[in-house]
Amino acid sequence: MNRCKCKKLEGNLEVPMSWPADTSGGRKTTLSNTDLRLLESQVASLSLKDEPGPSTSAKGRVKRAIRRKKKSQSDAAA
Repeated sequence: MNRCKCKKLEGNLEVPMSWPADTSGGRKTTLSNTDLRLLESQVASLSLKDEPGPSTSAKGRVKRAIRRKKKSQSDAAA
């Protein structure tokens, strides 16, 4: 619920907003060149890394460290 951008009240409860599914099933929409350029520029400005996480190499280092720790624990137990 914290991540919902659209909320509504049902009685005294705050619930996520919902919309009916589009049942048009394959209706084609044509965009003007101006609309298409606007859409392209908006899509091009999107970033897939708005909230950066650990890189693949960092994940690999963590996995290797965990394996080393498990190995040292099993060696100590033996």
